[in-house]
Amino acid sequence: MQSKTDPEEPLPSKSLGVVEFYSGIGGWHYAIRETGLNLKILAAVDINTTANQVYKHNFPNTKVLQRNILGLSAQELDSFLANLFTLSPPCQPFTRQGKNEDDIDYRTDSFFHLMGILSAMQKPPQYIMMENVKGFELSRTRGHFVHVLKELGYTFQEYLISPKQFGIPNSRLRYYLLARLSPRNFKAAPLQDTVEHLKYYIPTSFHDIHLKCDISSYLDDLSEIDVQQFLVPDRILEKYAQGLDIVSAKSHSSCCFTRGYYHYAVGTGSVLHHDCSVDLALAYQCYAEQKNNCDGIKSLKELKLRYFTPQEVAKLMSFPASHTFPTSVSNKQCYKLLGNSVNVFVVATLLCYLCSQ
Repeated sequence: MQSKTDPEEPLPSKSLGVVEFYSGIGGWHYAIRETGLNLKILAAVDINTTANQVYKHNFPNTKVLQRNILGLSAQELDSFLANLFTLSPPCQPFTRQGKNEDDIDYRTDSFFHLMGILSAMQKPPQYIMMENVKGFELSRTRGHFVHVLKELGYTFQEYLISPKQFGIPNSRLRYYLLARLSPRNFKAAPLQDTVEHLKYYIPTSFHDIHLKCDISSYLDDLSEIDVQQFLVPDRILEKYAQGLDIVSAKSHSSCCFTRGYYHYAVGTGSVLHHDCSVDLALAYQCYAEQKNNCDGIKSLKELKLRYFTPQEVAKLMSFPASHTFPTSVSNKQCYKLLGNSVNVFVVATLLCYLCSQ
């Protein structure tokens, strides 16, 4: 962690064991590694076959359990002797697209089971950190979770923060809960949406230069063939030209990439103005004047609007450049998996804060 004057000191050198629940493609794993703390991942648990394939591809030496969490027991988790649980339960029950069904949505079943296991454990973890979408903080599920935590002697803090608040050119507003088991208590605090005090805990692996740059730093050097592969299709331009969120290499912001990116046109993430030699405003002016003609989208095609590649999306989510996807995983699957993942930088910073004392 940074050598600034901290109100709290990092953990001692003794290794702390971690179990990842809903481990996905390894965002939590990268974050744990980036903290620089002596954390050892004991197991990663996920039911998604493709996500586990990507995880194993990047972390072949980690124990991956392809399990339904509903099948886990308190005794099994006690056997890990874990110090930290990390979890990203399914977010769909807390989104508008998921109808905000909250605790009556079957996709919360595994999380409620996990809460029950936590209550039954003989040796619960000293630390818990969870991530979910904005909206979870207002849910009945959250109410039940914090009730369980209080009953077990945990104190906690909650956050609604985005990587953009740290200077990363991507918006991804997410809810985070950090819990410590007594006697390692948190000071009581309301839901927080500022990050100033968290900047003391930014891992040294994330240098400040990477936190105040434009999108160009995250782009791949694509061949013309690769560019063609990721161009926004004509049918999308014809139907949704006015609804696209368009950014350039010089932009300092981009929209949140969701699991529907590359499949749905609007509201799932930004597209890139690849050929900046063509003026964006002028191209749209020409389009407005000619959109009823057969060549209506010609001016827009000259912009070479394209999707961010999976690797570019991953980098904007602070995954290291070394992260790759197996060749058997399609681009559509990559985007879906990334949309369900976490921002590595934000999670690593919060973990450093959680595991200080």
